[in-house]
Amino acid sequence: MREIQHLTRNKRILQLVLSVFISVSLSAQSIHLKWIGEKPALKTGVSWGVPFEKGIVKKLQSFTLFADKSEIPVQTWTLACWADGSVKWLGLAAVTDSQNDFQLSFTSKAKKLKV
Repeated sequence: MREIQHLTRNKRILQLVLSVFISVSLSAQSIHLKWIGEKPALKTGVSWGVPFEKGIVKKLQSFTLFADKSEIPVQTWTLACWADGSVKWLGLAAVTDSQNDFQLSFTSKAKKLKV
């Protein structure tokens, strides 16, 4: 039973990752994400990656994830950088349920670190 749950969870993660490649529309510094296939029935943690063109996203950029127009907490981390220091791949994680649409927005300014 545990193996089936693990495989189902991995399938949902893969579907969200694939949706980045299939239904990403980058406009006005936001990305539209959709589930592919079966949506989770219960709230679950998901993680995925988003690729960016060179120079689009700077390190320490602020990101906000919206699900059906409500903001949900999201964690981000840089997975890979371009030679100019901009983000090539961004890792993200969130806890969500079966919302239909997700919007990942980012600001044009990098967030400041508190010292």
